[in-house]
Amino acid sequence: SGGPLLNMAGEVIGINSAVSREGQGIGFAIPINMAKEIVPQLRKSGKVNRSWLGIYVAPVTDEVARREGLAAARGVVVTRVIDGGPAVDAGIHPGDVLMSFAGEEIADVADLRWRASLAGIGKDVPVGVRRGGKTLQVSLRLGRAPLD
Repeated sequence: SGGPLLNMAGEVIGINSAVSREGQGIGFAIPINMAKEIVPQLRKSGKVNRSWLGIYVAPVTDEVARREGLAAARGVVVTRVIDGGPAVDAGIHPGDVLMSFAGEEIADVADLRWRASLAGIGKDVPVGVRRGGKTLQVSLRLGRAPLD
């Protein structure tokens, strides 16, 4: 596929990357905001290096929100911490609810993944954590995402 994805005003909003033959007009595209972030890295080094938290997360359920004394289910809950990953050094534990990243509220799992991956390898980022009904701030030094 390839080529620009345009909106009705003729603005580029993505880069076409695939088309489903079975899906009559269904295509897949890389959002232009993502492309704007990764193109400079590709030009400079020929690859994309992403920063990494070293955790697995899930959406906050109503049960977790009640346990933590939250008015609503927001943020993300840590389901697993990777041994030797950045989150270990920051003192993040399974069950913690991450509420903010770099001073901004975490909307959902995809939001955290996107922002963490682009924040920068080696950067120290403040993370708002809810644990045992109390809110605390930790500083997390982002690592380089391992290759899949």
